[in-house]
Amino acid sequence: MWSRLSLKALTMLLYLTIYIPLPYLAQGDNITQRSSYIDCQTTPSSCISLSLSRHSLTGTLPSQLGQLTAVTYLYLHYNSLTGTIPSQLGQLTAMTTLYLYYNSLTGTIPSQLGQLTALSHVYLNYNSLTGTIPSQLGQLTALTSSVFASNSLTGTIPSQLGQLTALTTLYLHYNSLTGTIPSQLGQLTALSHVYFYHNSLTGTLASQLGQLTALKAL
Repeated sequence: MWSRLSLKALTMLLYLTIYIPLPYLAQGDNITQRSSYIDCQTTPSSCISLSLSRHSLTGTLPSQLGQLTAVTYLYLHYNSLTGTIPSQLGQLTAMTTLYLYYNSLTGTIPSQLGQLTALSHVYLNYNSLTGTIPSQLGQLTALTSSVFASNSLTGTIPSQLGQLTALTTLYLHYNSLTGTIPSQLGQLTALSHVYFYHNSLTGTLASQLGQLTALKAL
C-alpha cells in the first residue's frame, strides 16, 4: 500500500487517519530500529509522530507538514524525496527529532529550523543541500546530534554553533565549507565526535579546542 507513495498524498491522508500501524521496515538500522507509523487524533495538529523511513516515498516535502504542530519526531529518511526542505517545518516547535537523511533533497537549510528549540537530533546528511549553515541553528540549545555531512554546503562554520553546549555529535564532513574552525566551538565541552574532513577549511586549530576534554574523534 505504501510503496512509492507521494508525500502530497500522505499529507492528505493525515486529515483522515487516527492511527495506522505500518510494518517494521528498519531492520539493521541501529539508529531507527522501531515500528513505522502515523499517530494522529483526527486532526493534523494532533499528530504526535510520523515515521515513514524506507517506504520509497517520492515527490517533495509538502509545506502542509508545518501544520503538524504536535509532532515530536519526523522520520522520513531512506526515501527518494526531492525538492527543498519547507521553511514551514520551523513551526513544529514540539519536534525533538528530524531525520531527512538519505534522500535527494536540494536547496538550502531553512533558517526557520532555528525556531525548533526542543530539537535534540537533526540528520540532514546524504542529500544535495547547498548554501550556508544558518547561524540561527545556534539557538537550538537542546541539540545533542547535528549531522550535515555529505551535502554541498558552502560558506563558513557559524561561530553561533558554539552556543550548542549540549552537543555531543557534529558531523560536517564531505561538504565545501571554507574559512577557519571557530574558536567558539571550544565551548562545546560535551562534544565527543566532530568531523570536518573533506572540506576546504583553512587556518590553524584554535587553542580553545583543547577544552574539549570529552572528545573521542576529530
